[in-house]
Parts: sequence; structure tokens; C-alpha cells
Amino acid sequence: MAHGLALHHGLRVDALDFTPEPLEQARALAPLLGTVPLVRFREGDLLNLRPPPLYDLITCLGVLHHTADPIRALERLVRMLAPGGHIYLGLYHAPGRRRCLVDTARGRADRRVPSATRLHGR
Repeated sequence: MAHGLALHHGLRVDALDFTPEPLEQARALAPLLGTVPLVRFREGDLLNLRPPPLYDLITCLGVLHHTADPIRALERLVRMLAPGGHIYLGLYHAPGRRRCLVDTARGRADRRVPSATRLHGR
């Protein structure tokens, strides 16, 4: 995902994982794909990032159920959104997987999602 956003859209990307293996694999691909200047790989826990950065777009696919507290992790993601930012969230359950796969197949991965303020009802 990180390489795709960097390579095809020219975006600067932070790729976060709490285990080193996937980061090492992705890091090894960066020179081959030419994404070295655009992708920063970070090992860490979403719940303990200090200071929490702000992002215009957060993609979180199949992550929340791996955290110690999925609700707190989602709330953390919302707080990490820059004003007007968006979250693209994929969950491991039948409705969540279907929507993600259908949207991707239709080329609608960029469709709008609720803003942080609407998610929290503020």
C-alpha cells in the first residue's frame, strides 16, 4: 500500500507496523521501485506513537483487531487526522471485506469517507 501511494500518486508516506519483518520486506523493495525518498518505514505501536503525527489520509487495513484496544486505536487514528483528512478503514468481517474489495475492484479506492468530526458526532 505504501509503495503504491508513493509510486502512483507521488505521496509522502509513513508506513507503520509493530513487527520488523513486514517493514524489512517493504524497505527492501523501496530502491527497486524508486520510492526511497517518499516512504518512511517506522516500527511502533499505534497506541504509543509520540508525538502523534497528523495525516491527510490514513489507510488502516486489517490492523485494528491486532491492537490491545481496537476502540482506542480507532479513536487514536481519528485524532491523527489533519483537518479535512480521511480514513480508509478495512475490517476483517464479511461486510467490511466485501466493501473494500468491491470498491477496489471498481477503482473507487479514493471515495470519500466521513471526516473525523462526523465520526465522533462533533
